[in-house]
Amino acid sequence: MRYIIILLMFVSATAFGADPELLKAFGHNEKAKKAMAEYFDTLNEKSIDAGGVRISVLFSDSNMEHADKYLEASAEYIELYSKLLTPYPYEEFKVVEVPYPAGYAFDGYTMIGKQLIPYPFILDYSLGHEVLHQWFGGAVGIDYETGNWAEGLVTLLSDHLYRESSGEDKEYRRMTLAGFDSYVRSEDEISLREFRARHGKKTSSVGYGKSMMFLHMLRNMLGEQSFYDGLRLFIRENTGNEASWDDLIHALERSSARELKLVAGRWLEVKGMPELSLHGAKVGMVPEGFETKLRLTRGGAQLPIHLPVSIRTVNGIEERSVYLDSDNATYSFITEEEPVELAVDPSFDAPRILLPAETPPTTARFMGADSRIIVTGDADKYAALIELFDGKVIQPDELTDEMFRQNTILFAGVSAKEYLGERGRIEAGFVFNVYPHPFMEKGVVAHASAMSAEEVERAAGKLRHYGRYAGLAFNMGENILKRVETAENGIIEELRREKQGVKVESVLSVSDIARTMKDAPFVFIGEKHDEFSHHANQLIMIKALHDRKGDIAIGMEMFHREFQDVLDDYIAGRIDERTMLERTEYFSRWRFDFNLYKPILDYAKENSIPVIALNISNAITAKVSRNGLESLTDEEREQLPREIDYSNSDHRDFLEHIFSIHKESRNFEYFLQAQLLWEETMAETAADYYQATGRDMVILAGNGHVRYGYGIPDRLKRRTGGDYVTILNDAPMNEGVADYILQPQPLDGEKAPKIGVSILTAEGVEVIKVFDDTPAIRGGVEKGDVIVGIDGQDVEELEDLKLALFYMEKGMDITLDVLRDGERLTLELTL
Repeated sequence: MRYIIILLMFVSATAFGADPELLKAFGHNEKAKKAMAEYFDTLNEKSIDAGGVRISVLFSDSNMEHADKYLEASAEYIELYSKLLTPYPYEEFKVVEVPYPAGYAFDGYTMIGKQLIPYPFILDYSLGHEVLHQWFGGAVGIDYETGNWAEGLVTLLSDHLYRESSGEDKEYRRMTLAGFDSYVRSEDEISLREFRARHGKKTSSVGYGKSMMFLHMLRNMLGEQSFYDGLRLFIRENTGNEASWDDLIHALERSSARELKLVAGRWLEVKGMPELSLHGAKVGMVPEGFETKLRLTRGGAQLPIHLPVSIRTVNGIEERSVYLDSDNATYSFITEEEPVELAVDPSFDAPRILLPAETPPTTARFMGADSRIIVTGDADKYAALIELFDGKVIQPDELTDEMFRQNTILFAGVSAKEYLGERGRIEAGFVFNVYPHPFMEKGVVAHASAMSAEEVERAAGKLRHYGRYAGLAFNMGENILKRVETAENGIIEELRREKQGVKVESVLSVSDIARTMKDAPFVFIGEKHDEFSHHANQLIMIKALHDRKGDIAIGMEMFHREFQDVLDDYIAGRIDERTMLERTEYFSRWRFDFNLYKPILDYAKENSIPVIALNISNAITAKVSRNGLESLTDEEREQLPREIDYSNSDHRDFLEHIFSIHKESRNFEYFLQAQLLWEETMAETAADYYQATGRDMVILAGNGHVRYGYGIPDRLKRRTGGDYVTILNDAPMNEGVADYILQPQPLDGEKAPKIGVSILTAEGVEVIKVFDDTPAIRGGVEKGDVIVGIDGQDVEELEDLKLALFYMEKGMDITLDVLRDGERLTLELTL
């Protein structure tokens, strides 16, 4: 391509020898011409004739082994495009090796860097791209004053076309759109008309990426036949001339008999791309079958857009399309079968901004961040990364929770487990991983580790070429591993749950389940805390597993781990139950009637089964829930789990739903931190015990901590590698929610007696309400009384009152000492 002449002027010690046509690339730089001539004289030439075109390669001795493959591939590409478009526009085509990394096309030849020639991707993609430039940019020149249309068109018909043949085109389009979102910022963005040539990722994301997606959308709108007819017309009318975007659009209009100027004109002039949202999809029955209604809103660039729509029904997939040219539009579709799920643009056929759920974490997203913080304790070792990413460098102890929440972070050679949990290790010279940022939409967090500074230096410069990957590993600069993360395909909304049924061949008892389930070291039994039937099921399972396995332990959410010594003393018989309840602060920490758990604790004590207190102090979780991790003191931080994984988006969505129901005035991010502290602490405590003793564990916790595995179970498995079984009581039978679901009959149980008051504990135990028809009102308790004693026992806190009542029986006559208007009174109550 002629415009590359300008880009090559920096070359001072490379040349193509005496070939006059090749030397034109270096203008009037005589020194460069001489050097290139000397280099050109060292190359070997090999040629073939293919369909009347002379194809040659000019390679150095070290690359001649690849000559035949390049000749054959060039012939295949020329044949492909001669059939798809028009006959090859020149008499010959040369592939010329140059001594620096490059890939440039000129009229009748292309230059490829010596170091790149052996790589398969050059043959598979880059060579065909340069061959196609013989038509677009070569035979048909580019009117740069009106914008460079050629790069987007060539990208569509080469890089994208080749991936279509292998079924990889959808992911290619996804990563093209993700690249635009990663690198392009509104303050320095250009339009398609303003694009001239590539100068880094920002301009290429527009001139190659956005342009390719726009032309792909036009191809889908017009159909393959009209689109290619238009390109052939465009070539015939503009060969030997410099063509513009308008010439290309005009040819497509005539081939399709459609008016495109209004659509194309706006896409060429307006910067950015639309950002779409799907709202309120609903399904109703109509005489023809089922009607699906949906509303689309458009933000970002106000551009018209053609959108494929996929409707998954109970019996298959039905394809539709919509045209959106407003900021708010409603559509409806009729299907014979009941629709289950709706996906707008599921294959990324439209040029648009991806939603967070569609955007996997990638190296490109990290590199495209506006700013970065690099956390490292070894700046010398990671100097090449620091230079590459140009971020603020801080020591690990300088990173605060607030900084983490608000910034793109790279952990270089330091652990990130406090935020991402412990991840699997890869043994390699240099490892670079990117994860979703738990607090920033579309944000990412990166982690790098290396064996030496040389490993960092050899790999760092290559990272920009692996932008689509979430994980990379190198040994001395050679890539040995690439990891890609998945994301949603399109803008998805579930319309109706698929009809689900359960095949009931036999109903298992809890004991049957214990005998037949897989032999995993951890069994989780979820509960609703105030249901006696749930705790009865837990006890049955504990007994069955104890009989089957022998040495087991019981992990309980209901006790806080600072009181483990108290539980140990109780199980060993060194203290009685009342002392245990008092010292574990059960009635102020957990508050549910202890009769719900007493049979389980009794069985554990009788059989010397260790009971493990799993929970973190509720004072810490309450404080974090109100004011975040930053509000904790150094002493409180010592109680936190060693690692926290924020990255599970499904878990986050579940907690966000819970928060939306009960949010009151709290901050969701603080709520999330508190929940994860809660669950990571329980997982860590169980893991530490298991690794220290080897005992299998039955873990009792609320259903919400167990369902789908992402509360405690997955976090425990992350630490130990041990498998688990999950059992829920009274849970919906959703796919994947648990291994077993129990549906127990309701069960009544004896609870500790109550006196019938509401208590304020700000100063003493003050009665703020007396309920009707209760022992309190019958005994003369009044609002404002401060309870100071019960049946001869002092009451200083609410838990003193609860503890005393637990050991009383209904029907007992007791005394209640209260302060009323400064006077101590003794009242008589019957429980």
